[in-house]
Formats: sequence, C-alpha cells, structure tokens
Amino acid sequence: MPIDSTLVGALHVEYLKEQDLGGDERLHHTLFQTSTVDALLEGKYEGDVSFAELGARGDFGLGTLDALDGEMICLDGSFYQVKADGKAHPVDRKTRTPFAVVTVFEPDVAQTLSTPVDFEVLCDYLDGVIGGSAVCCAIRVDGRFEYVRHAVCPANTSPTHPS
Repeated sequence: MPIDSTLVGALHVEYLKEQDLGGDERLHHTLFQTSTVDALLEGKYEGDVSFAELGARGDFGLGTLDALDGEMICLDGSFYQVKADGKAHPVDRKTRTPFAVVTVFEPDVAQTLSTPVDFEVLCDYLDGVIGGSAVCCAIRVDGRFEYVRHAVCPANTSPTHPS
C-alpha cells in the first residue's frame, strides 16, 4: 500500500501545532524537513509551514516557497527567495513553504583551501572531508566565485496556482 503523502503532510502540520516552537532547546545534528519530495512531484505546491515555524527549527537550509516560486536559501537564520531572475529577496516570516530542509548549523570540521579550485575539484575535496559514512550532511562554502549557476523556475501556473 503506497504512503498517502497528503495524510503525512496533515499529520506533520498537526504535529507542529502541538509543539512549543518558542523554546531555546534545539536538537543538535538533526535535519528538520517539511513535507516530502513525493508531495511536490504530486503537485502539492501550497505551503503549510511558515518560515517563522521553520526558523525555530534551524538556521541553515534549502527549500522552496508557495507555488514553487523560486528557491529558498536559509543562511545564518535569515531566509531568502532566489527568483528565476537570479536575485535574492528576504522572505517574510509569515510566508509558507511546501518543502524545506533546515538544521542548526554546527560544523564539526572547518577547512580552508589555499588555492582557487573549480567546482569538480571542490566536490571531490568535500567528498574526502565528509567521508563515506554520512547519510546526510550540511555543508557551507564561503568564498569568492566567478559565477554561481542556479536552476530556479518561476511560480507554478497550474490550475491550483494561477499566475
């Protein structure tokens, strides 16, 4: 029997409503994910978790916004919406997300590269730092880049989300 992602999403939202999101305790080395990729693939693009709720669960992550309107980036606790034109805009905390993953960023390892590297070399280097045991991890790369390539689509124009 397949998993009903609508039911899982509803349970998730009810669970969040029951939680005290104002506390100072956060789970260390834990990812918090809203919804599932399967729900997005099924066309469920309406957000059910606000960025205020999401911010209480982490300060670093990725995701999307209602109607898949751009990419969400969370950095140092601030949320940004990167639109199809490549520009980043602050996200209002009342805005909702249909899918996001955040964590409290607490690096175990900090490395500095002494020479410039291309993307492929950087990926190989990071694979070596992480090792083969990590199922999922958060990686932050600070630096100067000639360019950053992104793949962001404009808001979805499906019948449930007219433009």
